[in-house]
Amino acid sequence: MGKNLSGISALFTDGAILQRNMPVKIFGISKIDGALDIKIVTEEEKIVYSNKVTMYEGKRWMAVLPAMPAGGPYEIQAGDFTAKDVYFGDVFVVSGGDNMALKVRDTLELYAKEVHGKNDGLLRYFSVKKACKFVEEDSIVEEGSWVSAQNERGLDFSAVAYFFAEKLRSNDRSVPVGIIDAAAEGTFLHSFVSRRHLTFPDKELIFDKGTVKPKYTFATPEERYFTRYKQIVNFITRKGYLEALKKADEQNRKDWNDALEKNKDNVIEEGIIRVPGLFLEGPLDGFVGGAYLSYKFTLSKENLECAKNAENSLGYDPGDKNDCMLSLGIVNDEDIVYINGTCIGSCNHRFKRRIYKFSSELLHEGENEIKIDLRVHWKNGGFVPDKNYRLIIGSVDETDILADKSRLSENYYLFSMGYANFSRNGAEGMEERTEEIDKDGEFFSVDLSGLWNYTVYHKCQSMEYGMDEFNEPSGVFNAMIRPLAGLSIRAVVFYGGENDLIIPDGFEYTFESIVRDFRDIFTNSKLPFIYVQLADFANCNVDSTEKRWSQIQQKQVLCQKIPFTKMVAAADLGEYNDMLTAKKKPVGLRVAAAIEDFSRTMKNNQ
Repeated sequence: MGKNLSGISALFTDGAILQRNMPVKIFGISKIDGALDIKIVTEEEKIVYSNKVTMYEGKRWMAVLPAMPAGGPYEIQAGDFTAKDVYFGDVFVVSGGDNMALKVRDTLELYAKEVHGKNDGLLRYFSVKKACKFVEEDSIVEEGSWVSAQNERGLDFSAVAYFFAEKLRSNDRSVPVGIIDAAAEGTFLHSFVSRRHLTFPDKELIFDKGTVKPKYTFATPEERYFTRYKQIVNFITRKGYLEALKKADEQNRKDWNDALEKNKDNVIEEGIIRVPGLFLEGPLDGFVGGAYLSYKFTLSKENLECAKNAENSLGYDPGDKNDCMLSLGIVNDEDIVYINGTCIGSCNHRFKRRIYKFSSELLHEGENEIKIDLRVHWKNGGFVPDKNYRLIIGSVDETDILADKSRLSENYYLFSMGYANFSRNGAEGMEERTEEIDKDGEFFSVDLSGLWNYTVYHKCQSMEYGMDEFNEPSGVFNAMIRPLAGLSIRAVVFYGGENDLIIPDGFEYTFESIVRDFRDIFTNSKLPFIYVQLADFANCNVDSTEKRWSQIQQKQVLCQKIPFTKMVAAADLGEYNDMLTAKKKPVGLRVAAAIEDFSRTMKNNQ
C-alpha cells in the first residue's frame, strides 16, 4: 500500500467499492505539504484517469474521479499509496441502532442453511469503528478495511444489509455492491444528529409545510424538546464533564460487581424455578443480585459420537472444535455460562440471543451439568419465554430445531392476559419435566426447558443507571457520520429508534434532522433515504411499552412525507418477546425492493 503520506481515508483502500455512474470524491487528511498525483489504473496497467491536487499538512484534500460504469478491478494510486482490487458498483451507507447492528450470525437460528456456503467476492462490507465524539472537527475514517462475503466472513455483516445486498446482487450480478456500516448499538435518534440541527429549525418542517409557522415561541413543546438537547450537548462538551461521568459510572459498576464477586460462595436461598420464565412472581420476584442456576442431564456414548456431524456446519472451526451449541434464548440481564465447570461464554446485553458454541470435549458419558452465574441488574430478571433453550450436539446449523417459537400473532393474547401468569416461577403446582433427547440423524438435542435448581448468593439494590456516551446527542454523528463527508453513494438505509421508546416525544422532529444531516454530509439534497419501521413488540418489563412503541411506529409513518424517503413496513415481522427480532431477511428483501423502486422513479423523472 505504501506509506500513505496523503492520509487517504480507509474507505479507499484495498477492495473498495466506489459508486458507479456518478463523479466520485476521494479524500484524506494530508500528513505533508505538496502535490498529490491521483490515477485510476486498469489490470492491464492502462491509466484511465489522472489528475493532481495540492495538499497541506493536517488539512483535508479532495479529488473528484470521473463517473465510471460498473466493473473492475482497478488500482487507485494516490502518490505513494495504492489501493488494489477496487470496483465500481452501488454503495450504500447503513446506519441506526441495535436492529441495524444485529449481525448475520445473530440470526442463524432462522437462516443458517440459507447463508451456509454462500460466497460472493463482489458483495463487500466496511464497518466504521463504533465511537463517540463531542467535539465538532473535520475528520476521516482512519481505521477499517473492506471485507467480501466469502468464507463465512459475511457472518459479521449487518443482517439487514447482507440480505438486501444479496438480493440486489442476485438481481444484477454485473453490479458490485458495497455496504458501509455506520450503525451503533444502544443509541437514540439524537445520537445521529449534528449539534447544529439539535436546535429547533427556524424554517418550516419539511413534512409539516403549511401547518407550522416559521418562528416559534419558547412555549412550544417542540422548541423545549430541542433546547433541552442543546443544553445537554453544552454540558457534555465542557472540559472534564464527560470524563467525570464515565469515571463515576465505571466505579459504580465496579463496586456492584465486586460485591457479587466477594459473595460468590455464599448461600442465601435455594430452590427450584422453571426455565424459561421471568422473575415477576414466585420465589425470585423482585430479585436483584447474583444467583447460580444448575441443570443436569445424561448423555450416552452414542449421543457424544454425533459431534462428528458438525464438521460441515456453518461456523464450525476445526481448531476450536466447536461441535456443540448451547442456546439460552434471551437472559435478563447478564449470564456467565459453564459446562461441567468450564466457562464457555458470557453476555451482558439484555436483548441479545445467547448462542454459545463449544467443544464436545467438555462433555462426557453420564451426568453433565450446565451452570449459569445469573446477574440481575434491574429487577425483572430471568429467561424470556418462547425462545429456544436447548443444547445441540453435532450439526449445529439445523434451522428447524433452532427456530424460535415466538410468533406475535400466536402469543400476543397470552401476553395481554398477563405475562406474569404466563411465566410462573417456583416449583409449586408444577410437574417434574421428563428429560428427553431427540435424535434426528445428524444431531442430538437436549431440551433445557423445565425445572432448574437455583442458589442465591447475593442480594442487593439495583445497579445505578450510568452514563452511556452512545445515548448522548451528536456523539455518533461526530465520530461515525461526519468522517464520511463527501462520499458518493446510492442511498442511505436507516433502521433505529428502539431506545426512543423511553421518550417518544419529538421522534419525528429528530428523524427529520437526521435526514437533513445525512443529505448535508453526502452533499445531495435528494439522496434516497430508506428507513425501516420498528417491528411490533410488547415488553413485560414496562407496562406502557406497547403504547409508546405504537406511538413511534405512527410517527415513522408520518415521516414518509419527507421528500425522497421511503419507509419499509416491518410491523408484521415482530416477536412479542423480542425488541431485536431475528427476522431480518424479509426486512432486507423489502429494503431491496424500496431501492429498486427509487431507481425506477428516478429514471421516470429524468
